[in-house]
Amino acid sequence: MDKQLAELRQLTNEGALNGRSVELCFEIMAHHPDVFEQCFAARVLTQIMTEDMPQKVREFLARYDDLPHSVQCVLRGNILHEAGY
Repeated sequence: MDKQLAELRQLTNEGALNGRSVELCFEIMAHHPDVFEQCFAARVLTQIMTEDMPQKVREFLARYDDLPHSVQCVLRGNILHEAGY
């Protein structure tokens, strides 16, 4: 998991937020043991707004309903709220 986190940090620092970044964000939010790092991934994801992102986030939250509240708040407050959900 630390390898994925390092890759996401590198992509973020380079401003290379793309499909791979999205995959890494979802993977880290779902499986990283540290809530701080999960929130980091959620915040990065809010910078990658694509047309299908709100639907992806809704499906992700439904599948991982046991995510820490802080991670859910970042996703709901930024991505879903902006999309009108």
